[in-house]
Amino acid sequence: MSLHLEPITSKNLDQVRLLKVLPEQAELVGDLPAFLAQTDRRWRMLAICQGSAPVGFVAYGLFPQEPSNGRLWVDELLIDAHHQGRGYARRAMTLLLAQLEGEYGARPVYLSVYESNRRAIALYQSLGFAFTGERDALGAPEMVRFP
Repeated sequence: MSLHLEPITSKNLDQVRLLKVLPEQAELVGDLPAFLAQTDRRWRMLAICQGSAPVGFVAYGLFPQEPSNGRLWVDELLIDAHHQGRGYARRAMTLLLAQLEGEYGARPVYLSVYESNRRAIALYQSLGFAFTGERDALGAPEMVRFP
């Protein structure tokens, strides 16, 4: 079965909680169990699955209080350390962007990325994202992809 996105449910939550990035990447992503436990339901959380096994995680949300009729944000994209280097992040982002367009229509998609995460920056730029010149609440540069 090919890579696909699945909602996080009681059936896959324990497996998703076990996802870990490489030690040198830990500072680039948030605390996944804490993110999963938060009560802020503006974030929609998805497991990135190869077959029935989660190999990654991504969250997204539409924040209406943001400028210009709200901003559609992608957050916390991660691929488990044991599954990196297989193109899963690119394929997952491609699937997610198609899902977002189907769900929200053609609208800009925002994300933020630390300057030290060169691989992620290259991936996002190859998918059409560009830096906005703004920074998020944690000081990371923001990127946007226009439809």
